[in-house]
Amino acid sequence: MQKTYTEPYIVLILLTALLLPLLCRAQQNPMFTQYMFNSLTFNPAYAGSKEYLSANILYRTQWAGWNNPGNGLNPELETGGAPVTQTFTVHTPVGTRLGAGLSVVNDKIGATESTGANLSYAYRIAFAEGELALAVQGGITNFRGDFAGLIARDPLFSDAAFTEQMPNVWRPNFGAGLYYHSKTFYLGMSVPRLLESSLRDAAPAEQRNDNPARTYQHFYFTTGGAIPLKGNPDFVFRPSVLVKSVGLFGELKRQGNSTTIIGAPTEFDADISLFLYKTLWLGLSFRSSFEIFITGQSSYDSMDAWLAFYLKNGLRIGAAYDFSLTPVQKYSIGSLELSVGYDFNYSEIEQVNSPRYF
Repeated sequence: MQKTYTEPYIVLILLTALLLPLLCRAQQNPMFTQYMFNSLTFNPAYAGSKEYLSANILYRTQWAGWNNPGNGLNPELETGGAPVTQTFTVHTPVGTRLGAGLSVVNDKIGATESTGANLSYAYRIAFAEGELALAVQGGITNFRGDFAGLIARDPLFSDAAFTEQMPNVWRPNFGAGLYYHSKTFYLGMSVPRLLESSLRDAAPAEQRNDNPARTYQHFYFTTGGAIPLKGNPDFVFRPSVLVKSVGLFGELKRQGNSTTIIGAPTEFDADISLFLYKTLWLGLSFRSSFEIFITGQSSYDSMDAWLAFYLKNGLRIGAAYDFSLTPVQKYSIGSLELSVGYDFNYSEIEQVNSPRYF
């Protein structure tokens, strides 16, 4: 790619779209232990970052065993309400400066389910020792629920939030992100959901300012590096961190004349991994929140282990296991994740270039 350090007007526009909403307040997006293989779901600027077409499928079941009749948690419910998530992503470079991608996410938790699809467009420029991409994305999400199956202490009709037993709404949205990477370092920032919108089709008179049934902005920050041990490319150490902002340490969200606390913590994933012989990737990670270290009002989340196996034809198979550090461990055997990826023309390109660690 020809090195280019100009195009200031394009960079300014995309940076403005990204940085204006950085005071994020909440988190509704699903979490992933193998986020390093699923980056397009939260950062549109990842589109086209590889020099070939790349696709990935991921399946996550959180709190496996939650619906086991022996744990006493509503055994009459079919699913027990534990989160289950599926994702599909595909992205590719377009020429020397552009990248395009598609991400589809289906997430089910309790009596609610959402399915969203986003198209990403990235503009890539040579920068310093690597490449900087700035991107926007647009898409639509379908939110739906089945409240009739809930077991309630009081009749559901007594709560206005559940008067509609089968809600089904469509909401458009757009996001922005930036992503820089070199051979041994990467840095990303993104706001995949910029618009806040209500998830109820109630009349305006019924919409309260502090209505929690709505989408919120999300903020992601990620960085990491690749360090060949003693200069040997067959043993590469890769530390990385992903931060998911939910508001600045319990910051208050103001809506009109009311003030509401959005009760999701600012979460981080600290990960270390070792890439062996360009074939086997082994990783350990720790997930928690900043609040537990600052205010003591949150909790540790989980300790995670993951692995990925690369075949020479471009196929990658991965798996992850999360051991909960919360009281949930009494009712669950942990969270499980499986992923399958395929890099088209991988073998042809990797014979010339150094391996991609990000």
